[in-house]
Amino acid sequence: MKENLTPEEQIAVEEEPTPPRKKFEWKNEYYAWVLAIIALLIGGIGIYQRFAFELRPTDLGSFVPWGLWVSTYEYLVWLEVGSLIVFTLLVYVFKVGSNFSKISRILYISALAILSMAFNLDRAGPGTSIPVLACF
Repeated sequence: MKENLTPEEQIAVEEEPTPPRKKFEWKNEYYAWVLAIIALLIGGIGIYQRFAFELRPTDLGSFVPWGLWVSTYEYLVWLEVGSLIVFTLLVYVFKVGSNFSKISRILYISALAILSMAFNLDRAGPGTSIPVLACF
């Protein structure tokens, strides 16, 4: 295509300036991403300690850590149950919006993931909770 151009046009095409790069601007939503990544890293360290050292880091012989452990387990279980009940009622009983029915599969998968997290953290590890989940 450049062969069909006159010499003046070829010079004009070759000298076209490249558009300037867009300057990076820090947005407020980046704070949330940074905090989420830090929280995931800290949580990953905790999960590693739970599976690598079992219950030794939790010191479940003491009352306070044992209470925190039980409350975390209860929170995960009731979070899963509550989300299932709310969305099942909204979608199937009250027939609220088609948007909820689109996300119902994601809800059920996430509820199963939360349930498996609760079992995995409460039991000795992932291998011991598989027979329990198989009963459902």
